[in-house]
Amino acid sequence: AMAAVPHAPAPVRKPEAMYGSRGGARACVRMWKRGATSKALELRAWLGPLALAGLVSFFGGFSAGNVVRNYAEQVLVDAGASTAQAANALVWLGAVKIGLTALTIALVDVVGRR
Repeated sequence: AMAAVPHAPAPVRKPEAMYGSRGGARACVRMWKRGATSKALELRAWLGPLALAGLVSFFGGFSAGNVVRNYAEQVLVDAGASTAQAANALVWLGAVKIGLTALTIALVDVVGRR
């Protein structure tokens, strides 16, 4: 079952990478099923990733991405572009965002999951 997940993080593919041995991983699973907590389930283990996610969300609010998407057509029309030109520019903006999102997903799969 573990081998069927080729791009899973190392602790999923090879539990011994996190717990020292396959027996240690099995023991941790047995403890978890009984209701005991392990290091991976403690809140302290998740504070760093949760803080990072919160900071990304917080600073993302200052990037003005929503303002660009919501008001770009009106800004371009006010600057002298026709409505058709503004709509065309927004289509290109969306295409670039989709392309960069696809590139990011591909890079995360290749670089981020070693």
